[in-house]
Amino acid sequence: MYPHRSFRQNGRRAWQADFLQANRLILGHWAWQGFLAQGRGAVICHVDPAVNQEDPPDPRLVRFNLQFVETHRFAVRLQDYDFPPAVVAELLSDLTTYAPAETLILLLVADTQIEAALIRGSLTPPVCYQQVCEHWSEFSCL
Repeated sequence: MYPHRSFRQNGRRAWQADFLQANRLILGHWAWQGFLAQGRGAVICHVDPAVNQEDPPDPRLVRFNLQFVETHRFAVRLQDYDFPPAVVAELLSDLTTYAPAETLILLLVADTQIEAALIRGSLTPPVCYQQVCEHWSEFSCL
């Protein structure tokens, strides 16, 4: 996680961890679909700023928009956010070296709160893509 390595705020689990857990399949699907169509890149997820409230809504009900940005446009898009130069350099390095079949790069944006993450796990982007495609009727309202 850039610049924070933990999804904890004030001693309690932060909304990001719950959001990622609730939406992992669709995020992984979007990453793999983008990779297949455009090559290496990152998913930018704009989340309803209501998640930053003291008592945030259920992460399964939070509205969000997804965009896949390929590598050559990602550096330009990072200028929209105020990451320190060292973080930008680290993100760009990760973008050129990550394994798309195992990892997704995510920018999670909720109003002025912006987090970047490399997400790995047993639910790889290809697995997410396959599961969403097999159960598309459950996701078609997204």
